[in-house]
Amino acid sequence: ERDPVRLRAVSQLTSAVPGLLSGVRDLLLPVSCAGCRREAASLICGDCVAALAALTPHPVRPDPPPPGLPPCHAAGRYGGRLRELILGYKDRGRHALAGSLADTLGSVLRAAVPAPRPVLLVPVPTTAKAVRQRRGDHMLRLAPATAPRARRGGRAGGVAPPVRAPSPRGSTGRSAPGWGAVGPRAPGPRRAAGPAWVPASSVW
Repeated sequence: ERDPVRLRAVSQLTSAVPGLLSGVRDLLLPVSCAGCRREAASLICGDCVAALAALTPHPVRPDPPPPGLPPCHAAGRYGGRLRELILGYKDRGRHALAGSLADTLGSVLRAAVPAPRPVLLVPVPTTAKAVRQRRGDHMLRLAPATAPRARRGGRAGGVAPPVRAPSPRGSTGRSAPGWGAVGPRAPGPRRAAGPAWVPASSVW
């Protein structure tokens, strides 16, 4: 049986290598902002930093919502600069954006869970194929950077073990979508009545 602690350590190690290579590349090559593509002194320009800071986290709900869907919050509409920054971090090797995106995700957590209730952030992992393509799991990298932001204001908070992601297959061979495709590791959120267990995916 695979050791989950060892697997998590390997994932974190392999996730760090692309970030180091990305940093070296950005030192040697001209940098463009990941959010607006304009030339900048770093991976994110001042205008895009301000755009992230101006986002107002708010409740969101699909129509119709899947049965049993808990309350959901988002940082903003998935488009424009926010979309480009998320894609840059996830798919284009710009792992140094984790700090800026952690600030944004932390603001969503603080809006979603009123203080002083503690928060446990539960990373929703991507598929094994996506992890291979991205050379690591982007949410497992992002969650530890987000936890300190969620604790601002004196509340307790941390990162829970990632949920497991079964892969039901449809006729096309692709994972079938739908609420309930991922679930907390046993014994699940019911073991902790106090903290708010907050699943976090890459589209907020």
